[in-house]
Amino acid sequence: MPPLSGDEISRDGGSLNFSPRIFLIFVCLVVVPATAEAAARTVRVGVYENPPLVFADAGSGYDGFAIDILRHVAAAEGWKLEFVPGKWSQCLQRLKAGEVDLQVAIAWSGERERLYDFSRETLISNWGRIFAAPGAAIDNILDLEGRRIAVLKEDIHTRELERVLGAFNVNSELRYYPDYPAVLAAVAANAADAGLVNRLFALRNAGRYRVHRTPILFNPIRIRYAAPKGKSAAVLAAVDRYLVAAKKDKSSYNEAVERWIGVEQKAFPAWIWLALGSLGLFAAVCLVFVYALRGLVRRRTAELEIEKEKLAAERSHSQAIIAAIGQGISIQDRDFRITYQNAVHKGISGSHPDEFCYQAYENNDAVCDGCPVAASFADGRVHRVERHVDNGRRNLWVEITASPMFGPDSGIVAVVELVQDITARKEAEDKERLLAEQLRQSQKMEAIGRLAGGVAHDFNNLLTSILGYCELGLMEISPDHPLYENLEIIKSAGNKAALLTRQLLAYSRKQVMAFVPLDVNRVVRSMLDIMRRTLGDDIEIKTALAAALPLVEGDQSQVEQVLLNLAINSRDAMAGGGTLLFETAERYFDRDYCERHPAARPGHYVMLAISDNGEGMSSEVKARIFEPFFTTKEQGRGTGLGLATVYGIVKQHRGYIWVYSEIGRGTIFKVYLPVSGIEKELATGAAVGRGFVDIPGGSETVLVVDDQEEVSRLVVEVLENKGYRVLGASGAEDAMRMAAVEKVDLLLTDVVMPGMNGRMLADCLRNLLPDIRVVFMSGYTDNHIVLKELREEEIPFVQKPLSPRMIASIVRRVLDNDLNSLPDAPQGGGANQT
Repeated sequence: MPPLSGDEISRDGGSLNFSPRIFLIFVCLVVVPATAEAAARTVRVGVYENPPLVFADAGSGYDGFAIDILRHVAAAEGWKLEFVPGKWSQCLQRLKAGEVDLQVAIAWSGERERLYDFSRETLISNWGRIFAAPGAAIDNILDLEGRRIAVLKEDIHTRELERVLGAFNVNSELRYYPDYPAVLAAVAANAADAGLVNRLFALRNAGRYRVHRTPILFNPIRIRYAAPKGKSAAVLAAVDRYLVAAKKDKSSYNEAVERWIGVEQKAFPAWIWLALGSLGLFAAVCLVFVYALRGLVRRRTAELEIEKEKLAAERSHSQAIIAAIGQGISIQDRDFRITYQNAVHKGISGSHPDEFCYQAYENNDAVCDGCPVAASFADGRVHRVERHVDNGRRNLWVEITASPMFGPDSGIVAVVELVQDITARKEAEDKERLLAEQLRQSQKMEAIGRLAGGVAHDFNNLLTSILGYCELGLMEISPDHPLYENLEIIKSAGNKAALLTRQLLAYSRKQVMAFVPLDVNRVVRSMLDIMRRTLGDDIEIKTALAAALPLVEGDQSQVEQVLLNLAINSRDAMAGGGTLLFETAERYFDRDYCERHPAARPGHYVMLAISDNGEGMSSEVKARIFEPFFTTKEQGRGTGLGLATVYGIVKQHRGYIWVYSEIGRGTIFKVYLPVSGIEKELATGAAVGRGFVDIPGGSETVLVVDDQEEVSRLVVEVLENKGYRVLGASGAEDAMRMAAVEKVDLLLTDVVMPGMNGRMLADCLRNLLPDIRVVFMSGYTDNHIVLKELREEEIPFVQKPLSPRMIASIVRRVLDNDLNSLPDAPQGGGANQT
């Protein structure tokens, strides 16, 4: 049977009277033999207040549509009905506990079917409906925001309302009551702003309360009979037999529904005949005035023509306004059919008159997910989304604003869609995000560099003591001594550790460089033989070197290390062999390029590109490749400092390095070095080839200043071994006191110390002792010290870790004023790769 439209009809119910056809149905049921057990059975029935389905009557019994049907089944089956009244939640508890044999008027759901057995036949369909208190403006689900809603505890409509409120992100306060009368009483008493009851209850009872119904009608359900799980199967079967027979005789079932629920009248009431007669009389009277009205019609027609012309002018004016807006405008009816498009909208989306929008724009068979037009139809509000559109000519980003259009009855009749081209704005936002990411990456690398430099500085101090005393020990014993080999192993391990710190210093850009004008092409050609032997026969090396390449300012050994490290990194990415290409070219960074790459500065550069056709890198790996100790290799196959060293060397050369890579499409590293403007070389001297014992000593006074006690003690012991008079100071203040009472020939001081640093100490002592010579030493140096002090003043500098030979050699050279052959600071090396 189709659902009844009981919202428009309200009739008082009474007892259910059946026609002779219903009597025949009862006879058919009675002739079905019943067992002796069924004939004598008492059936306990759970009942509650839910009129017109079930309710307590004036005689303290129970009546209603569901009870009346059950009484006829009981009469046919010979049952004795025992009613067990209670609130709705109590009824559910008794049903679950098996304290009743049958529960009337319960909605079926999949969740409940797991708890109870249900009749197969549906008694009647029902819905949930929201009723509002007087003065509460509630027209849709969104109007329930912040409202107090009275609901029936453990009601199936209550659970669906909770789900709907959650789906629309509406926050409401649910107040629970034991039955439907209490729900509407709470709304009438202003204890709640709205109440949820079922449609059938509201049909017969809402008029008794000061409430008004809202358009919110939802959750269609099927009302059935239920029994405890696994029990009362015979009772449910009897109910099903009766309902099947009653529904076959549709008129008898409809008569029962009409008695308790109410249906539309099928016959014309007498007042309609009276109205028709009156209309006939009125039509006859109108004929008398027809001729008089003709003149009035002609005059009114002329007036309408004038109104028509005005409307046409207003329409033209409105169209001119729409055209002036400069944005795409379309209108869609409730079927999502496009009823209007202006020229701008057609230019963006194409011309689609009288088409469904989801077919025209997205080639879909149904309304698209996230459609703003559908959302406006649903809640009557303005919705705004962004979409990526390919109109066949170019890709666009558009902002779509959907606004509901209301008709005379306040219902939504259409939605106006405003489309704005925001491609330029999206591109600007993407550019801004890219610049922000590049800035974040640059700041991260700078922070990691500072950390690496600090670690290397402290480690170099430790290595100075370890290697220094190890070398002194080797000089004190013969090669056949049992400890000689052990000391050699310690020395070798210390040198490897020193190499590691030099790589960290190169990454952190705190390593002293020997900058000279370099021809990058010449450096590449000089490295080809070494790289062929290093990379293996399965790697084909190609070059594409630009002619007449300008010189760059750089340290050749460090540039060679960049080449070798990048080449080995590419080889590891081509496990089955491949091609490695070296390219050079001249490039100019203009202002536009530097705006897209915030790390770059305008100027002329030499580009050195190393390309491979290996496996490539993911974006996650590419974002971390220059971090120290980051590696994708298995444990034991690399320190993770190779590319970090490359990054540091390039930055120390005031250059830039970019990486381009995709999975399965290889990798390209591009190194940009600034064109050289330097003509003279900053020499740090050639390495001294003699051993410690061959370096001459002296009797001058040397002031050694270092805040690291182990370093200071080593230097003092080495110089005293060479005959010098040595003063050891732990800091600048201590050194100033010693220099005030002693004649000092040379100051050997650490650069970075707490309080007064080495540069400030040297300036103070020069004022006190104008002839004093100065040598700086440090685990690292900042760029401004290297470029400004070493180049302009040619101040000698040695980088830790220091060896006894280096200490003795540089002191003697400086005292002899032999500044053209100072010993080198240790140079970076190695090819550890990511």
